[in-house]
Amino acid sequence: MLSEEEKTRIIEKVQFENEIRKEFTTIDSPKKLSWLNSKLSLLLIGSLITGILVPWFQYTHKTIEWKRQNEFDNTNFRLSMMRECLREYVYLSVFTVEAYERIKPIIEHKSLTTNYYTKLKEYYNDLQNRRFKQNAKVTSLIIYFKDAIVMKNLFRDYVYNANEYLIDLEHFIQIKQEGNNRKDLEKLREKIENFTNKLNKSYIRFVSKMTYEIGRAEDESERFRL
Repeated sequence: MLSEEEKTRIIEKVQFENEIRKEFTTIDSPKKLSWLNSKLSLLLIGSLITGILVPWFQYTHKTIEWKRQNEFDNTNFRLSMMRECLREYVYLSVFTVEAYERIKPIIEHKSLTTNYYTKLKEYYNDLQNRRFKQNAKVTSLIIYFKDAIVMKNLFRDYVYNANEYLIDLEHFIQIKQEGNNRKDLEKLREKIENFTNKLNKSYIRFVSKMTYEIGRAEDESERFRL
């Protein structure tokens, strides 16, 4: 049996432990919350937002807009160069048509003077010089296409066929002027027709690829605009 004194000590000990528990369970969260609601804390938080977060957000937003505008401008510039390339290429293709029209009277077996052949050779020399300059223009603009390597290969194929075509036309003029050997002329006429088909196909391949790339650039430009 416990004495009255021992019972009193146990009761005091239990009461003391209960008081400790109460202290730990009633943490200063209300006090902390009340501090957060104070004018000083609101002032500090406002300063943090306006002094750091808002400028950072504005800087980030302006950077994104600046990059977007640059990409839009670059795409539009590249697009204008690609369209220019298409125009210059179409102009280049006219040279072979022009050359054929000049030689057409010879192909149709019309009787022509020596002076006509002389002027025709002079014309061909001038045409080749103009065509070489036009080739250089197209080549310099191909770099603005994303798939420039494929474009260069397609253009090289067209230029090769155009060269062979014009060489055959000049050869035809020479044979016709020298003696009108019908067998040689027929063979050369077939060769010219063959290269005409190749030239047309290479022209279509290059134009198709070019218009496809221009369409992609136009879509890209519209996305930046939105």
